[in-house]
Amino acid sequence: MFLSDIFVFQEISRHVRELLGIEEPVFSRSIALPYRDNMGLFLEQKSRSGQKADALTFSQFVQEAGLEPRSAFPPLNCELSVC
Repeated sequence: MFLSDIFVFQEISRHVRELLGIEEPVFSRSIALPYRDNMGLFLEQKSRSGQKADALTFSQFVQEAGLEPRSAFPPLNCELSVC
């Protein structure tokens, strides 16, 4: 793998995160901060391989993790005064 390939993968990952409306994982994140968004946490679980990960659904994940059920995606074209 070339160094330029890594930058291409990083760029693709950034665009996918934008499309899904999830934040970039920060590995130096303080535990004092609130939980990350539900979709980001769900995709982290789905990244593992195996039957359990393959069968996991978003609603099942939210329920089992005891998270607040929120919309998986932020509203599109949302103005600050309306949201």
